Amino acid sequence: MENKQQYYITGSKQLKKAFIDTLLEKGIKYLTGTTPDFIFDRNCPITIYEKSSGEVQIYALEKQPTSSMIELKLPQDWDKALELFIPILKEVVKEWEILEFKTADNNIWSLQQSGNYKEEYSLAYSLNEMLHEEGCVDSGNFIINKVKRLSDGEVFTIGDKFKPRSYSNPFTIGKFEVYNNDTCLRVIATTGIIFGLDNCLSKVNPLFTSEDGVEMLEDSKGYIYNVETKITNEALVKYIIPACQDKNWKLFSTEEARTKYIDSLNPVIFTTHDGVKIKKSDNYWYVDKKIYFVYSSCITNHNSGKEPDHIYFSTKQLAEEWVFNNKPLFSIEDLLKLDEKYHPAFPVRKGNNLFIFSQEKLLELAKEKLNK
Repeated sequence: MENKQQYYITGSKQLKKAFIDTLLEKGIKYLTGTTPDFIFDRNCPITIYEKSSGEVQIYALEKQPTSSMIELKLPQDWDKALELFIPILKEVVKEWEILEFKTADNNIWSLQQSGNYKEEYSLAYSLNEMLHEEGCVDSGNFIINKVKRLSDGEVFTIGDKFKPRSYSNPFTIGKFEVYNNDTCLRVIATTGIIFGLDNCLSKVNPLFTSEDGVEMLEDSKGYIYNVETKITNEALVKYIIPACQDKNWKLFSTEEARTKYIDSLNPVIFTTHDGVKIKKSDNYWYVDKKIYFVYSSCITNHNSGKEPDHIYFSTKQLAEEWVFNNKPLFSIEDLLKLDEKYHPAFPVRKGNNLFIFSQEKLLELAKEKLNK
């Protein structure tokens, strides 16, 4: 088969799969732009050809082959297909290298000069053993943690952010997977979208780390606060880089994180009886419960609000209302004389030693007592 000539195979799904499996048994490895399931589950031809770079690709054709392609029908053209394909189907040079595996408890097994992988005090294991032996990646005890793209030396680690082709927003690497007889590696983003490693143009490095510990990219939305002027603002990080570099500005990843920080600069010292949170320099009122006297204060410190004989309020009116409703005012003699003082409103009804007092008259008497 000449380099520029494309052939395609037609036949049943089972025959096409069997043909590819035969090539694999003969040591042939291949790259594909799709997953094996996509190739074998679609009722479409397979084309195999060698690019000018020497790279061999196997694709499923979603559209009809062009007239320039030569059809090989299975099973009748089986031997002819093998005879044509095997001489040019070379073992593909991998474009990636696994640098690290990681266990569930975060132990790292690194690539050694020998080509094997080991932890500091462990035995060394081959790539195949790390991927497929019992207790390794296939069983879920290890994950591929770090890989190198050999074409440019770019290193990618789980959790890195990258910008793929045709996307404006970055993605985060959630998982690496090898497939096609361990010849191919793909990147699975935390969103579930799958990318080839060559499609991960480059890592997106954070410009800053926010005060709440989040790595901020140029297209991340940032929330800033100036500790001197108390000014707040929010914008994409790339538009507020000068502010992010100024020590007086604090950068946060969310508005909630910024609010929490601002609140921490002036924490709540105590909460009043009526449920108002009092901070430094806030004005408040309190009642001395021993003498039922109302005081005001605006000098708030860390000891404010802790006096057991005081009860605290946010306003003078609420403090006075509490005194009015709680200060002892009446003697028994005062109550028994209500009918004499306020006749003929019948504030008191007597009978069988039971006294029923008019609320209105009691309040009038209370005001009179307080005003003396």
